[in-house]
Amino acid sequence: MIDTLTRRQLLPILLALLLGTLMTSLSTLIVSTALPVVIAALGGMDLYSWAFAAALVTQTVVYPLAGKLSDLYGRKTVYLIGITVFIGGSALAGAAQSIQQLIVFRAIQGLGAGAVQPTVSALIADLFPPAQRARWQGANGAIWGLASILGPIMGGYLAEHVSWRSVFYINIPPGLIAALLMARYLPRLQRHERPSIDYLGGALLSGGLVLFLLTTLWGGSLFPWASP
Repeated sequence: MIDTLTRRQLLPILLALLLGTLMTSLSTLIVSTALPVVIAALGGMDLYSWAFAAALVTQTVVYPLAGKLSDLYGRKTVYLIGITVFIGGSALAGAAQSIQQLIVFRAIQGLGAGAVQPTVSALIADLFPPAQRARWQGANGAIWGLASILGPIMGGYLAEHVSWRSVFYINIPPGLIAALLMARYLPRLQRHERPSIDYLGGALLSGGLVLFLLTTLWGGSLFPWASP
């Protein structure tokens, strides 16, 4: 695909991909340090862990399916849907009036992030030949490292000196930029074969991952580790 794109087209696409990775990776790390302030404002200490984990659960469900869905419906479509859902979830989370609302909106954020992240990796593989993929996959991985440093610092600073709601609103401007760049510069790929999808396998995989995640979240807290 790289042969069909000019440098002028490729650079905005890469920027959109890296912005998508930065936003979705920050969304988890930035919230972790802001949660005490959020709970102090909204209450619901008994649901503290779910304000963090809701996005992780839905992201876990969507992540293994997103790559296949992008085979079916196109990388561009899945990326744009994912980034739109993520931005919407961020806006709703920032406007939450209760901890229950925040948990639901965080779950929506996770759905979007779970669609964006694997699609970014798939698009890098589409855009570059094997000899160049490692470089750009490495750059994508470096974004995660950067987010792990910036996320906790930004979360604590914004929650204490600006507003806890800004922790979620901060995702909106870069998300809109990424969506506009992707919509403008990435052409739709024409696929001659329509791949099939294993719905039962996907459901079993997602369900198994969620059960494993819930076990680690609830074990030793809501239920004893030996509880069936």
